[in-house]
Amino acid sequence: MKKLFVYLIVAIVVYSAMCEMSYGLSEYGYRDAKIVWLKGKVQVKKADSKKWIDAQKGMILKEEDMLKTSSKSAVKVIFDEQGSFEGNEFDGFNMESSTTITLSKLTYDVKTNERITILDLPNGTIIAHSTKLEGESRFEVITPTQIVGVRGTNFKVTVGLQ
Repeated sequence: MKKLFVYLIVAIVVYSAMCEMSYGLSEYGYRDAKIVWLKGKVQVKKADSKKWIDAQKGMILKEEDMLKTSSKSAVKVIFDEQGSFEGNEFDGFNMESSTTITLSKLTYDVKTNERITILDLPNGTIIAHSTKLEGESRFEVITPTQIVGVRGTNFKVTVGLQ
């Protein structure tokens, strides 16, 4: 019984050391997005799935997740679980009807406080909201024909069918 206890203690110490070392090696953390409001038919396709599911208020979105709105639908998404998202002072976006978007990159560098947000917008309209960015942080929307980047403003991007 005493040997088992010693082995257990050693295993816990080794596991803790490994976790601490792996944490130190990882500079980037992944950020979340959260659906805070929606109307109409809004669907999500998680990065690890091939199936579209109905979106729900409070649903957490991760990097590479996709979001789409149907006709007469809209959704508001915030990044980083911000306390207040009223008005235009938040990081996130509003999607208008008949829009598809991929959350291509949502990272955070714990050492430099750098936040990278890249949204892929193949069709539709979003109104993006970005608070003032620091350092090398980026907030970009990629469309089939251009890349739009900002450093702290609100902007509207529309991609129409030709």
